[in-house]
Amino acid sequence: MNLQDTCEAEDDEVFVKETEEDEAGNDGLEDDDLDSQPLPPQTMLFPFSEYGKVCKISSRCQVTQTVELIERKFKEEVVWFKRHDQFKHIFHMPQEPNHQTQGMWVLMLRTVKTDLLEEAWFVVNGVPIRYSIKEHALLSGFDCHSYPKEMNTMGNINFVKRIFKKESGIKVVDVLAKCSKMKHGSDRLKLVLLYFLVKVVKASAKNDGNIEEFLLRIVGDLNACETFPWGRYTFLECMAGIRKMMKNMNGFVKPKAQPCFNGFIVPLEVSNL
Repeated sequence: MNLQDTCEAEDDEVFVKETEEDEAGNDGLEDDDLDSQPLPPQTMLFPFSEYGKVCKISSRCQVTQTVELIERKFKEEVVWFKRHDQFKHIFHMPQEPNHQTQGMWVLMLRTVKTDLLEEAWFVVNGVPIRYSIKEHALLSGFDCHSYPKEMNTMGNINFVKRIFKKESGIKVVDVLAKCSKMKHGSDRLKLVLLYFLVKVVKASAKNDGNIEEFLLRIVGDLNACETFPWGRYTFLECMAGIRKMMKNMNGFVKPKAQPCFNGFIVPLEVSNL
């Protein structure tokens, strides 16, 4: 057999092997390769006719205002935040006085309809873009590990009961009022932290809205607040915020609509820069 016949025989073997792999359903790709493949666009939540419409997204995530307030009024507590492995990124990031959400709106218009609860997909200029907890971890700097098994029992409600004389129905304005009247100490730090969690991390309640029980409980234990995976918490809140917005809009931009995005909006805003 000459050299040409040998090369042709080897090519035939490679072709047969690739064909068998294709028929097996993996296209000759390893599992890691399959995981990295972009999701093929299926159904867009908004038709192309809506892409040129303008809409102003509102957000209750008040990063700049909250950071400025803490740095101005609670100078002793700022030290704790700037040493926190996760929250320090918020205090070190450049502050934007004029918060613009137009880029976020362009991204939301191009959301792909999927059944995934822990991934969001967008198609911009024909390119599928995935937003998963991996991207969230890179952009936020928060800990995105799994929730601890003892999550439902972390912290305690004793601190809140002692300060507010009740353990539910506590509003954001109540927290800020207590902070302003209290002297520096561990109690004031916990209240400032609670205010920060509500206005930046959770970012869903109005000033007169009730604070969720988990946040009231976890601030009772500062060590738990330092080790808790706030990245996973903010990511899941973000996914819920996208689903809620898409459901409310139902594929069409209503005149003068101002949909509100709940949750920590910053990483998603950064992702579309």
